[in-house]
Amino acid sequence: MPPKSTGKEKAVDAEEVLQAVVIAESFNQRFAPLTANKPRVHAMKLPTSTHSFGDALRFVDSQSIITNDFVLVSGDMVCNVKIDEMVKAHKARRKIDHEVIMTVLVKEAAVDHRTRPKGETAVFTLDAESRQLLHYEGVPATPKLSNATVSRALLKGTELDIRYDLIDCGIDVCSVDVPIIFSDNFHENDLRRDFVTDVLTSEILGKKIYCHFAEDGYAARVRDPRTYAAVSRDILGRWCFPLVPDDNHPGGHQYEHLPGNTYLAKDKVILSRNCKIGNNTLIGPGSRLNDTARVEGSVLGENCIIDGGSMIRSSYLWNNVRVGAGCIIKESILGAGVVLEMGVVVERGCLIGEGVVIKAYSKISEFSRIARQSADQGLGDTDTFYLLDEPSQGADSDSDDDEDPFESAANLRYLRL
Repeated sequence: MPPKSTGKEKAVDAEEVLQAVVIAESFNQRFAPLTANKPRVHAMKLPTSTHSFGDALRFVDSQSIITNDFVLVSGDMVCNVKIDEMVKAHKARRKIDHEVIMTVLVKEAAVDHRTRPKGETAVFTLDAESRQLLHYEGVPATPKLSNATVSRALLKGTELDIRYDLIDCGIDVCSVDVPIIFSDNFHENDLRRDFVTDVLTSEILGKKIYCHFAEDGYAARVRDPRTYAAVSRDILGRWCFPLVPDDNHPGGHQYEHLPGNTYLAKDKVILSRNCKIGNNTLIGPGSRLNDTARVEGSVLGENCIIDGGSMIRSSYLWNNVRVGAGCIIKESILGAGVVLEMGVVVERGCLIGEGVVIKAYSKISEFSRIARQSADQGLGDTDTFYLLDEPSQGADSDSDDDEDPFESAANLRYLRL
């Protein structure tokens, strides 16, 4: 005769395991050429046929791995918000109403907040009492939106809360219906502008979405180079505690936290007696600052070498970057293995891809993007470097009705460093 089960065993069996799906791809070129050979977030490789967020969710649905409510997270999100209350609230609503399929985490922020993406904001129209999301409208920087569109049906009998001061944190609690709906609707590619909009406007689906407000903590997404810099500054400024360099560093390195929010790796950092390190700066392990080199408000990765007389300001150098003597780098991002020969000037807003070599005394114009094209791509015996095409300032980026306004040339200018 089998042993009788105890109440404790039943409690363990009844406990639900909360699953999570992390979408690590952004499906845009905002960080090109930095992401040409390295993804923004490392994760399981998706099929080559995956070209959008919707394709990723359809792939998840095809694997039949989602068995209950799950957390859907953007891989470029930095967050210390506890989501347990959000999960409890979602499950409580689901017990009462099975048509509730999603709860979206949002956080109040001023319109000009540094982590609020200028070119990708939104208007949220909520039921003022229940915080059910009734209407969602994405807002690009251009063309400028002067009026929010609200259906007449929403104006009858419900007190509305129309908000333009919310940051979308990139964390959703979803029911198993979400990937299924994506699979049933192949035109849905963007989670907010396609899926959420379709759900809220569909009389056939009849599904409901709610918002959960994060009262405390930090939450932001690295959507573009501008928010990359903003979130990096917040991490150095300890706004994301305990997510700080001297504790919980993802690379496992140990850092010393000095006054002025300066961080020095404890492993083989070499600093010349006459070099200068400003506030809000991080120097990675194995890096070296030679005589009279100056670094301010910047991040240096592993094994970077900065020669004498060079100045780096508000910039981000990835691993193994070599900066020659007398160089100036302003508000830019340099990929792994970049080499600047002596006297190079990199103006603000530049993105320089992995392995690029900039010849001596070159001046890189502001907002330039430089990529590396190797010899095995048919361009001779040596590597060559080329400037990525930049849309002309006078181009009419909004004339094409089929163009995504959030990825238009005019709008992307608001997402630069």
